[in-house]
Amino acid sequence: MRKRRMIFKEYWDKIPKWLQECIDFLSSLASVIGVVYVAAKAILKILTSIFQRLNLSLPWIMCGILLVIVMLMRFKLKQYKTNSWVRLDSISKGYYKFLHDYRNFYFEILLNYKMKNLNQKYLTELTCNFLRNMLDEMCAIYAAYSGSKMNACIKLIGKENEDVNFDKIDKDNATVYTFLRSSNLTKKREDASNNKAVLIKENTDFSFIIDPPLFYNKQYFYEQDIQLFDEYLHKQGEKYHNTTPNYDEYYKAALVVPIRIAYRRLYFTQQKDKWDYHIVGFLCVDTLSTQAFIPEFEEQFIEIAKSFASITYIVMNKYMFYLTKCRNGYKKRTIQSPDYRNGGKTIC
Repeated sequence: MRKRRMIFKEYWDKIPKWLQECIDFLSSLASVIGVVYVAAKAILKILTSIFQRLNLSLPWIMCGILLVIVMLMRFKLKQYKTNSWVRLDSISKGYYKFLHDYRNFYFEILLNYKMKNLNQKYLTELTCNFLRNMLDEMCAIYAAYSGSKMNACIKLIGKENEDVNFDKIDKDNATVYTFLRSSNLTKKREDASNNKAVLIKENTDFSFIIDPPLFYNKQYFYEQDIQLFDEYLHKQGEKYHNTTPNYDEYYKAALVVPIRIAYRRLYFTQQKDKWDYHIVGFLCVDTLSTQAFIPEFEEQFIEIAKSFASITYIVMNKYMFYLTKCRNGYKKRTIQSPDYRNGGKTIC
């Protein structure tokens, strides 16, 4: 069954987008007509039996059927509106809270620094608390739209207490480690979590972003079913790599976007290529459901992740900048490249 699904997906991706949408519409329409026909036939049979007992004529039967259909349609429409409102209400409040907290986080650091009350421990706690709440809000958004439980984390390129390199990423030797996770981890996964630095090239989710093969023309990683994706990779002469032992016990689908900014927007680098990016790490979302990250939601789900990743870059930049200030004891210094160190990682 999995093999057939993978073959179907391979051929489906070759069909033009407009034709895919037409086929989806027609198949949905056919499904609705089929359900309505079967339901109407059953209702007609029941009502006919009832009206025959009551000695009512055909016009009354038709009116009764129409009334039942109208009532069912109103009920379903009301149910749909209620569910949509509940979802919108939850997401809007969560997104506002996230941006509200981001504003407060930014000025809380600035205020404490100006008052000379900022220290490494408080700065790290403040940053980790904000980012953890951010990951939780992001998981809630994905859960609301997919109906599946989500987990999220922030991976940083490099090693603990190591400066971030602003040169090109060394594809063979670059490492990545877990800086922070969402708070909704199960006990089993929390116990199995390993925050040690691992090679990027040994993890397909990251290596395909840093150095994507020709057949994977994306700047992110988005797979509905990793096992199916692994079968697809075998046909391409590749293999899915993951350094987490028995990873499929914790997630079966994943979404990963880079935490990045164009080099041309950084005043302290010499990179001029407008398409070249400084990647500080990755924002990762995963789930055990293989029905959450469906192709129809890919573009929208990626845009949501990118928006959170953009804020994450700013937060990490400010964290590292003020961490250096704290270590220097508020000494006045000339402008230089921010010191990207992971100061109080154990607090996170």
